[in-house]
Amino acid sequence: MSNEILSAGYGIYSTICIVREHNEWIKQHEGVSQQTFLSTPPQVATTKSLSISLLDGFFAEQFAINDSLDGLRYWQVYDRTTDTLLDETQWQYHKATGTVEIQTRPWRQYTVSFLAWRMWEEISMYNHVTNHWDKEHLMQLNPYYLEAQSYLKEWLALLV
Repeated sequence: MSNEILSAGYGIYSTICIVREHNEWIKQHEGVSQQTFLSTPPQVATTKSLSISLLDGFFAEQFAINDSLDGLRYWQVYDRTTDTLLDETQWQYHKATGTVEIQTRPWRQYTVSFLAWRMWEEISMYNHVTNHWDKEHLMQLNPYYLEAQSYLKEWLALLV
C-alpha cells in the first residue's frame, strides 16, 4: 500500500474486512467462525478397511474439524473408483484421532469431504509468513449467524 494510505490513520485491515480481528468475541461464542468444505486426497484401500486422517495435507493451524452434530450431517465419503457415495453405516468418525474408518473394497480409491472451521484467516496467515508478523493469528467470524450480525452492528456503531 502507498504511504498515503498507510498514513491516513485508518486501521486498514479491520476497516476493509470487518469479519476479522474479533478473536476474543469469537472465542466466547463457539460456532460463529467461518467454515469451509475440505476433501481428503484420494487414498487406495489395500484391505477391507481404510483409515483416513482428515487434516493430512492441510495446514493444521489453519483448520479445525467441525465434528458437531450439525457439521457431521454434511460429511460425505466417496468410493472414487465407482463415483459412489457411501452410506453412513459404511464409515465411522474417530474424534480422538481425527480419522474416518471406512469399510472398503480393496484397490478402490476413497475420499472424505468434511466441514472445517477456519481458525486462521488467510490474509493474516500470508502476512505472518511474508511480512514476519509476530502476533496472534486472526480468526474470522461468519456474519450469517444472527449473533454475529448483532455483534458486528454494535461494533460498527462504536466506530462512528
